[in-house]
Formats: sequence, structure tokens, C-alpha cells
Amino acid sequence: MSSYETKKENTKSYLLEALVDLLKETPLSQLTVSALTRKAGVSRGTFYLHYLDINDFIKTIEENLFLVIEENLQDDLFYDSGLGKLRYLIAYVEKNYAIFQILIGKNGDKNFEQRLIDLIKQFIVGNIDKNNQHFNIPKDYILDLLTMSVVSIIYTWFDEETPRTSQEIIDIIIKTRFLSPVELIGEKVNV
Repeated sequence: MSSYETKKENTKSYLLEALVDLLKETPLSQLTVSALTRKAGVSRGTFYLHYLDINDFIKTIEENLFLVIEENLQDDLFYDSGLGKLRYLIAYVEKNYAIFQILIGKNGDKNFEQRLIDLIKQFIVGNIDKNNQHFNIPKDYILDLLTMSVVSIIYTWFDEETPRTSQEIIDIIIKTRFLSPVELIGEKVNV
């Protein structure tokens, strides 16, 4: 890697670290280039060499995150199931935990959050039997229930002071797929 490429990567890293710190306190909609560059210790001029504005910076980060996910999940032979893809996604989120936590958090980007939800939904939809109405529940309801329960587990993970490992999160997701809500709260119900 050339000296220029190293500096460029360092600048991006500093900006990303600054973004994570700033979004803990400041909503994305109020983030400015000045605040970001000041926190990162880089000049505004350097920022504008790489990005058009703050929106371009955020969009670039988000696109890069999803590009890696999509490139790695294209091989359906390796990830033969929605669960295999979900395992990869959760491990990738763990590797990039701070940026995912911030982009999905209260000060984050709702569009990014929705895109992640849609991706999880894609993993699940392939596993729902299209010709079967389980217990007379429409497919859309099943899909939303399963998707949002996985998303809810991810939200809870992001709220933990000491985050669990990706394997622990996958174990929780799997266990909650096989237990009913009644079993999860320890109640016994006669139907």
C-alpha cells in the first residue's frame, strides 16, 4: 500500500471513529462536517477530498457495509439456508459492532435500519413454505413476526453494557425460534 493510500485509509478510520463518538450524543440529522472533522482531527479540506458532504460520507459507509454483506452472501452453496446467512450477518455485525450500533441506534439512520430489516426478511422468506398456511396464519404475518423478533434481539444486543458474542446471539435466535412465547416466560397454558 502506498503512502497516499495509507493516509487515505487512516483518514477514513479517524472519521469513522469520530462518527461513532459523535452519534452517541448527536442525532445524525444534526451532524456537521465541522464537528466531525474537529473530532477526527482532520481538516475540512481533507474531508472534502473524499466526500461531497456529510450525507455522502454516511451513504459511503452504509454502502460499504452492505456491499461486503451482499458480496459474501452471493454464494448460495456456502450459505445454504437463511440461518447460515443470518450467522454470517450476526458475525459481521459483531466485527463492525460500533458502527452498526450507532447507525441503528436512536441517533442513527432509519433508512439504514430499514435496509437491515429488509435483508433479514430476505433470509427468512426463503424458509417459509409458500403453499402452507401454518395454523391459518397468513404468510405475511409469519414473516413479520419472525423478522421483527430477530431484529428485536439485535436491538437488545446493542443495548447491552457488555455485549454478548455473535455465537451467543445466534443461540438466542435459534432457541427463540423453537420455544413458544408462553414457554419463554415460563407459563403453562391449556389450549
